[in-house]
Amino acid sequence: MIRHESSGFRLHPGRPRPTGCFSRQERQTLFRGIATGEFRRGPMTRDKWRQLVQYAAVLDLTAVEAGELLEEARDAAAEADEAFGSLHLSSSVQAAGSWPLWVKLAVGAAVLAFVDAMLSRVMF
Repeated sequence: MIRHESSGFRLHPGRPRPTGCFSRQERQTLFRGIATGEFRRGPMTRDKWRQLVQYAAVLDLTAVEAGELLEEARDAAAEADEAFGSLHLSSSVQAAGSWPLWVKLAVGAAVLAFVDAMLSRVMF
């Protein structure tokens, strides 16, 4: 029995494949989307790669097609990461909630001094 972890889909040997309602193009698009999601989720291990190729077989895609689609998905995930990477905090930048108390107080004091200076200029 082949089971795809994220979808919960199970294929029992000897049973018909559930691909009759989708065209080949739709199955390729579906597989490419699943693979892109897997690449964006984290590093691709051999086991994940093998599972995706098995899932491609469930969708009646050949191993060669699966390999090509996996390469396309890897490229698409890399392009998306490059395009939107600047919107995400990198691992070297911490969120303000995890700053030590002394850093929060120092930043607060600097902001307070700036606001005080701006208000004194506007009011006087």
